[in-house]
Amino acid sequence: MNYEIIRNFINGDKDEFRHIYEIYKDKIYRTALLILNNNTQAEDVVQEVFIKIINNIHTLKNPEAFEAWIYKITVNSCRSYFKKFYSIVEFLDFTSNLNFEKIDDSHDPEEYVSTVENSNIILSEINNLSPKLKVPIILFYYNDLSIKEISRILDISEGTAKSRLHNGKKYLKKALEKKEVAINEI
Repeated sequence: MNYEIIRNFINGDKDEFRHIYEIYKDKIYRTALLILNNNTQAEDVVQEVFIKIINNIHTLKNPEAFEAWIYKITVNSCRSYFKKFYSIVEFLDFTSNLNFEKIDDSHDPEEYVSTVENSNIILSEINNLSPKLKVPIILFYYNDLSIKEISRILDISEGTAKSRLHNGKKYLKKALEKKEVAINEI
């Protein structure tokens, strides 16, 4: 990430917003979709997140913390959206609209179908996690965030973030072994 773009935006250069939007819109959308399981709601959250970025960028003191800051806004916006419109059952059921197909370079149709099936099984098992375990898994594996960043985003200690990630992985490993899904697929 070019922190100069963020510095300029913090200092009032509104033209830099376009660059920030292009860099982060898909990442924010993907995170919101994984949490909410609804394309329209995820799009609404993306709009809400960017409005919050515009309105609150002046509060960000460290441009290097920008990415963690926007993920925190994203997670909190999803929580707010969820609390406003949905029950906990719908919050946990987020896999039905997802299509995470892994592109396979081997061109082996049988292997490709197996990979897609395994991806769907993995997503289904992530669905069974409690929100406290699911959100760290999403942030770590789908957004490539560090334990430190996850702890800041969720307002928990690094130890708690590690514990939740460990417990989530432990649950997934056990569940996937029962379904005979290769663990390296995670």
